[in-house]
Amino acid sequence: PLSSLTNVAAYQDPEWFALYEDLASYSHDVHIFRGKSDPDIYRKGWEWVQTLYGLQHLGMIHPDHRAIGVGAGRECVIFWLGDRIRQVVATDLYGSGDWATSGGREADAAVVENPQKFCPRPIRPEAIEFKVMDGTNLGAYPEATFDFSWSLSSIEHFGSHERAADAVREMARVVRPGGVVVVATEYLLLEDQHHPEFFNQSEMERYVIEASPLLELIEPVDWSLPPTDYLIDSVVYPSGIDRARRHVVLNDGTVQWTSFLAFFGPDPALVLCLWRALGLNDFLAPGSPSTRRAWSRSGRSFGSVRWHREQHRLEAATSPQPQPSAAVKAH
Repeated sequence: PLSSLTNVAAYQDPEWFALYEDLASYSHDVHIFRGKSDPDIYRKGWEWVQTLYGLQHLGMIHPDHRAIGVGAGRECVIFWLGDRIRQVVATDLYGSGDWATSGGREADAAVVENPQKFCPRPIRPEAIEFKVMDGTNLGAYPEATFDFSWSLSSIEHFGSHERAADAVREMARVVRPGGVVVVATEYLLLEDQHHPEFFNQSEMERYVIEASPLLELIEPVDWSLPPTDYLIDSVVYPSGIDRARRHVVLNDGTVQWTSFLAFFGPDPALVLCLWRALGLNDFLAPGSPSTRRAWSRSGRSFGSVRWHREQHRLEAATSPQPQPSAAVKAH
């Protein structure tokens, strides 16, 4: 599945694992990529690889594409994308707060000035830009600026569930129709558990999955929990945070959590209706130059297929129906 909780079975997929090994060459976080199979699996590595795996399968990794990462820190995902697409914008509160000075220093200010220091491979500096920006306000960018956006285990740290939802809405706003939004965050294993930052399933549905009316899941979420061994052998947080074995489920003595990751696309029915309401019918005309330009880059993705299918469905539903002749009426 594309959208799921941490899926340890992915490590058995040869295509997925080849991407895992390739991404490892872009990372100084060797502890995350140390594990090659069960039980030495680290959920952060799964998040990074699953994101790229899904983007590849959805046709988003293309030399003409642009992407924005929210709360992206110094993730190796940034540098991997920088070798394959036209522009990568990584946003975070670089140099601010504990994330910049303690722990893994994910928002280290030095990455803005010297990004090469944070990648063991030569990078394409002309393709990568680091910007100090609040993920709940991407106002520096107009609507539909990027082909895709991503945020991996960051939105839960934005201050509240409501602010996490604000970030999802902003990610949706700056992505073009036919693009993709990828979100990973922390999932509480039990519905009766609550946390100011993490989400149980109903909270995930409300504040993440249903955060933006412009987005819909590309495919349903697989809510299957990690295997029993991982549930029993959970990482004790914070004392066991550096443990390598089965770093998939965490437990602080009050709640238990793992990663949730989902792929979203703009809802074609809603976007088409909005554009019609704005009088953009010429833009929507099948085969028009503007339509061809808008979708020339997305022909490799699920987006154009869904878009045109929905367009034809709406046109059929809203076109005037032929009236019966007088003879038919009389009969």
